[in-house]
Amino acid sequence: HEPERYLTTKMPVKYKRYISKFRDSSHQLAVETGRHIKPPIPLDLRICQYCPSNEIDDEIHMMTSCSFHNIDRNVLYNVAENFVNTEQSGINDIFKSIISTKEPSLLCALGKFLYDSFNKRKTPPAQI
Repeated sequence: HEPERYLTTKMPVKYKRYISKFRDSSHQLAVETGRHIKPPIPLDLRICQYCPSNEIDDEIHMMTSCSFHNIDRNVLYNVAENFVNTEQSGINDIFKSIISTKEPSLLCALGKFLYDSFNKRKTPPAQI
């Protein structure tokens, strides 16, 4: 056993913290917040409030298709293109490749994407 690579990669601690929260579902995406409400919101109703897609607000949606994060995602994907075929891979494959990478530059880009994206989401959707 060894620690996950993002924990030993040289990058800001805040990026490591956001990767960790994202990986263990300790975040504010509707897929998680909806299950903690009493009674829980059915999964198919935990829709992203930040874009018009009507997709479930989960990790894959945020990282691969939420239009609210297009600018931040483009920065992430520019780095990912060196390690992942983002043109021909499906969104699930892109997601898995990025989240499981051991490449330091991509891990840092992932941490920055998550940090920026979750901080951007601190603004209520009605004000966006």
